[in-house]
Amino acid sequence: MCKTIHVDKGVAVGACLLALRERGSKATTSGATARGGSTPALVLSDVTPLSLGVEVHGHVMGILVPRHTTFPFSTTECFTTLQDNQRSIEFAVFEGERRRAISSVRIDQPAETQERARRRTSM
Repeated sequence: MCKTIHVDKGVAVGACLLALRERGSKATTSGATARGGSTPALVLSDVTPLSLGVEVHGHVMGILVPRHTTFPFSTTECFTTLQDNQRSIEFAVFEGERRRAISSVRIDQPAETQERARRRTSM
């Protein structure tokens, strides 16, 4: 993957190449075609342009999905509640490369609720 191409230009070129493939054109920028000869030999992948993470203690951004990660993608992370008998935990989702979450772009803030209150534990 080339990481030096501007994101907007990469999206525009990808859209053009996808349109060529959908149209069934034999022409590509490299001259390569698929086995049938009518569809360009292209593999287009959807990736995250920036890292996605959640704000953890001290306004630090905990990266869950690193930038340039190809989709589909799955990950698991363990978080700990701050107090005993805490029923829910709220975390804000951010997009960006800054170490401090508040310096990145906030996307959403879901709430994760437990079935019943427990002693301080991991979620």
